[in-house]
Amino acid sequence: MVSLGLLIAAAEYARLVFGNRDLYLQPIMNQVLLLTRTEGFTVSFSLMQLVVVYLSLVLIGLLLPGVPVRLVDGEAFSWYGSRLLHAPAYFSGVLRGWAV
Repeated sequence: MVSLGLLIAAAEYARLVFGNRDLYLQPIMNQVLLLTRTEGFTVSFSLMQLVVVYLSLVLIGLLLPGVPVRLVDGEAFSWYGSRLLHAPAYFSGVLRGWAV
């Protein structure tokens, strides 16, 4: 939710500063940056995605000091049934501190 709020605020700020009367701005900082490429699989991101993630982490750090932030396996948060079968055990491990 923080990311979405930051994105809306940044878009409104840019619209007001540049005097654009259009409802939507043209995309900014949307150049695709390649992180890695393997056979049949490409990992890329845009500069805007990087800025939004960075600002979100900074805001979380400022608003919730002392709250631990953990990197977790994204597959555990998938909606696919096969992944959800293993999710309870994984989440229990994350809460106990042994899973990363």
